[in-house]
Amino acid sequence: MKDLPDQIPLPLIIGTKVTALLRKPQDGLYAGTIDAVDTLNNTYRITFDRAGFGTHTIPDYEVLSNRLQETIPLSSFQQRTRPTPRYMSAVSPPHRVSQLQLDSDPLLSFAPLQSRLLGDQSGSIGGFPIKFLVQITKLSKSLAIKKEKIDELKSMNTKAEKFDTYLEPLSVEFQKRYAYNVLELEELNRRLEEQLSMVQVYSKELSRSQGIDVDSSQLIKDTCDSDAKALFERRTAELNYTVQSPQIAELITRLTAMLLQLKTVSETDINAHDLRSIQHSLEDLRSTTDSANGRCV
Repeated sequence: MKDLPDQIPLPLIIGTKVTALLRKPQDGLYAGTIDAVDTLNNTYRITFDRAGFGTHTIPDYEVLSNRLQETIPLSSFQQRTRPTPRYMSAVSPPHRVSQLQLDSDPLLSFAPLQSRLLGDQSGSIGGFPIKFLVQITKLSKSLAIKKEKIDELKSMNTKAEKFDTYLEPLSVEFQKRYAYNVLELEELNRRLEEQLSMVQVYSKELSRSQGIDVDSSQLIKDTCDSDAKALFERRTAELNYTVQSPQIAELITRLTAMLLQLKTVSETDINAHDLRSIQHSLEDLRSTTDSANGRCV
């Protein structure tokens, strides 16, 4: 930690007014508002103020807050511990998708579906597994709760900006309520990740049973692998050259596929879920290289 500054800037929060470096549709610095924070990939989802620019994902190092960004002393990392998920789950029990909430859900409370959905979940309704329908319902309710929390945080951010404009201090009650909402949102994001993983598992099972491939990340990888192989064969034929080592030829093809995937990602408004194709390609590269060269991949 010796190379870190004495003051560490805190991550920006939803609703913060920022200036970000945008590459497309027009290269430049533009004002916008943070709509989402992706801590896994260190990016912000920003809606720009200029008409027609829409919403884009921007790396955190290309985003600057319009207000003085809060910092935390480096020494505090050695003195404080981050709240654990167990603590956060204890803070936010009112918004857990409990059995009581499912009982009052418009879909699940509709007789005779309620007893089937909340009882034996081994069957199906309308051709869809009951377990899948339950996960979709939970996910829908969690997304609705998250939207309410985000709207509430935006409202509180607006109030905080007004207090700051008039140089009025924020009340302790306001700060507690704000911190409580942030903790609830963090716990909600954790639950959403679990629910999305479950829905993804069921979606793959359904797509396989119907012969449909809905995994866009795998589709990107397969397409780039095919294009890379065709490109390699065409170039070697044009140069009238043959690569003697099959391992080298395979490595060149996989590296070419990686470059094609990076090109595809850079030219499309792709989400973090679809970026898994690059991770899959890296894993394939590691599997085809000698263990002694693993650090180079």
